[in-house]
Amino acid sequence: MDIESLFSGMKEAPVFGRGSYITESGDFVVELDKILVKTSQKKLGETFFICEFKILESTSASNPVGASRSWTAKFSQRNTFGNIKELMFAVLGKVGKDVPETDKDSHELVTALSTAACSTDGGKDVPSAMATLKRLAGIESIEEVHAIVTGSKLLLRTVQTKTQAGGDYTRHIWAPVPAEGAESAA
Repeated sequence: MDIESLFSGMKEAPVFGRGSYITESGDFVVELDKILVKTSQKKLGETFFICEFKILESTSASNPVGASRSWTAKFSQRNTFGNIKELMFAVLGKVGKDVPETDKDSHELVTALSTAACSTDGGKDVPSAMATLKRLAGIESIEEVHAIVTGSKLLLRTVQTKTQAGGDYTRHIWAPVPAEGAESAA
C-alpha cells in the first residue's frame, strides 16, 4: 500500500464540521468568516445557507467573545430569502427593513452578492450574479465579493421563540454596526 497516494487528495479536501449555534436570546457584535451553501446528507438532501462568524462582543455567557458560531437557514422555509437579505443588507451597511421594495436595484444587488459569495468555482458558476455586481456596484471579481463579506462586522440580536409546532427556534436579526455615536439598529 502506498500511503502517500492514499493521502494525496487531502490538501484539497474541505473540512466539514457541525456548526455551533446560538440557541438563546442575546446581543452580539460578530465578524463574518464566510457564507456558503451546503446540501445535508443527514437531512435527505435538504439545502442550507450557512453563515459562519466569530463573536466580538456578547451578552451571553454561553456564547463568549472569541467563540465561533454558525447560522443556518433552510432554503425550503418561506422566510429564508428574507432572512438572507437582512444579513446581506447589513453587510452593505443598511437595515434591511428600511430598504423599500421599490428600490429594485438594492434588492437585486444583495441577491447577486449572496449568490456570488456562495460561489464554489471562483465566480465562474455565477455569471449572472457577477454581471449584476459589476453593473450595480462596480464589483468585478469574486475576490472583491469575498473582501466585502468576509470580515464584515455586524450587530446580531438573537431572540428565542416557539414554533407553531411547539419547538424552539432562535430568530437571528442582523443589522450593521452603527456609526460611532449613532443608536443601535438591531
